[in-house]
Amino acid sequence: MTSTYLGFAAAVAVLIASPGPMVALVVADARQHWPLWTILGGVISALVLLVGALLLIHLALGLQPFILEWGQVLGGLYLIWLGANGLCGAEETAPGQRRDAHYFWRALIVGLSNPKDILFFLAFLPAFILPTQPFAPQAATLIAIWA
Repeated sequence: MTSTYLGFAAAVAVLIASPGPMVALVVADARQHWPLWTILGGVISALVLLVGALLLIHLALGLQPFILEWGQVLGGLYLIWLGANGLCGAEETAPGQRRDAHYFWRALIVGLSNPKDILFFLAFLPAFILPTQPFAPQAATLIAIWA
């Protein structure tokens, strides 16, 4: 089991180091100020995705197909919201007028909608879960490794 967790840690390191929307957002924010709130929003979004993916995997192990249907509905509603927000988005304020909460929430939204993280968690997490072992300790270990 230790080699399984080492493999997961290596995959996490590659994911975090690879360029993507969150890395670009942190770099852009770092040019204007210390990106603490951006980083915090990114970390929390990744943890939310990780826990969500683990929950889906746990339910899939129990063969609960209705969860996948609800996931599709919620995903569709989110895409509609993104489209509407893009068409009717609010006017941007000057960077100096933004509060820390702006950076946190923007990073959280970018992180939650990042297809790289979503696909990573849904594609790779099942390889690190042993169905013959208790699920909760395995999930807690994977969350601890990510954090």
